Amino acid sequence: MNKFFFSLLALLLTVTAFSQDKPLADHRVSDFFGPEKIRIWEKQSPDSIKYYNFLVTHSFEIWKAENAALQNGSENAANVKLSEKNTEALDNLTNFNILETGLPFSKNEAQWFIIEGTDYYLMLHPISYIENKFKAGK
Repeated sequence: MNKFFFSLLALLLTVTAFSQDKPLADHRVSDFFGPEKIRIWEKQSPDSIKYYNFLVTHSFEIWKAENAALQNGSENAANVKLSEKNTEALDNLTNFNILETGLPFSKNEAQWFIIEGTDYYLMLHPISYIENKFKAGK
């Protein structure tokens, strides 16, 4: 009987330990890719969830126009029209979904965009910067 309880306890501890390794997708990642893709990544590629969680948080910066004008590269900013949802989220960036913008990331250069109808600029970090930060765990 003790063997049974010991085995059950060991099984429960193992399951608990492994379930803690499973990353939770940020709501913006889930919204963009959908629950089926997230389930597949949970089983086959949990690092993909970690990467996209990092991307939706660390791949861009929002700047007030007067501050952005002082930044290198902002003088070449292109105009971008965001969805109403993303425009409203400029006041709460935890709801801003960079994946939904469809904006292209450059390999090595920051990209600047003037957000139409607002007093904000959007700066996309280059992929090389994002990947280095992700690998460094920052």
